[in-house]
Amino acid sequence: MKKINFVLACLFALCGVAVAQMDQSILSSSSITTNVGTGTGVVKGEIYSIRLDGTANKTQAVAIVTAEGETLLSVAALTADATYYPMVPTHKASDGSLIEDTKTATDTNYVWRLPACASVLTMTVTPAASTTGTNTTRAIVTFKK
Repeated sequence: MKKINFVLACLFALCGVAVAQMDQSILSSSSITTNVGTGTGVVKGEIYSIRLDGTANKTQAVAIVTAEGETLLSVAALTADATYYPMVPTHKASDGSLIEDTKTATDTNYVWRLPACASVLTMTVTPAASTTGTNTTRAIVTFKK
């Protein structure tokens, strides 16, 4: 009986490993003074979060775009490290219109989901006009495979 319980416990442990795994892609950019910098990385899965890690005491605009031209994140003035949790509205398969959760005639909410991506991401960093020195920015994209 103990052997059967041990085998079943091992089987359940192995089944737990077979679920989706989390992974990270790091996009890195370095530029001098007000020069625009870019960094790329590959993501294949549902994006959970994007952590932006910028140079202290510097202001910069950061945009992360897929190879197909879809903007996943756009921050106009990043001044400190921050984590973002992007969401996108869900569309109907039949006609491509947005799926709405209508509670009343005047209260319409869209159904949101994690953005799915299988693409090369490009991060573009544009420092503020008064920026001096070297700017290093990293985007840590956490996604489920």
